Amino acid sequence: PDIVSVGIRQRITNSFLIAGTFEWQNWSNLGTLIATGPGSVIVPALPFNYEDSWFISIGGEYQWSPQLALRAGIGYETSPIDVSDRTTRLPDDNRIWLSAGLTYNWSDKTSFDVGYSYLFGADGDIPIRTAAFQGEADSSAHILSVGLRHKFDFGKRSAYARNETDSRY
Repeated sequence: PDIVSVGIRQRITNSFLIAGTFEWQNWSNLGTLIATGPGSVIVPALPFNYEDSWFISIGGEYQWSPQLALRAGIGYETSPIDVSDRTTRLPDDNRIWLSAGLTYNWSDKTSFDVGYSYLFGADGDIPIRTAAFQGEADSSAHILSVGLRHKFDFGKRSAYARNETDSRY
């Protein structure tokens, strides 16, 4: 989908800042998909009928030391799936994000990032009611991310790597 995202960061003190994000996703342009299989066999239509969704979050970052920054935040995301369109195929619902992380600066050029998010949604009913099936979706997710960043100095060229007579340097 098309996505519009706006973020803001504001330093409060030398060691603390707050940040916020608002994001809109244009899921409504995904209506009903009609596909054909091999030999022009028509496959049942997939009525997505998604609605636009949005996400809002706020968090903070605390610079514990020159080497260590700590972060935490909370977010709320709406589901593009309306209750009437929720199925066992995708029993999505609105959810809350709780996140924490840190950055450790190993040196001027190398740093490590670790982040953890716990997502949990409302217990969403699945509106299929038959004698054989009646359901409710209970969803949550754990997301762990680990990153390594290294800054390379490609812009600095040594004297032996360039032609000393070239006036462009």
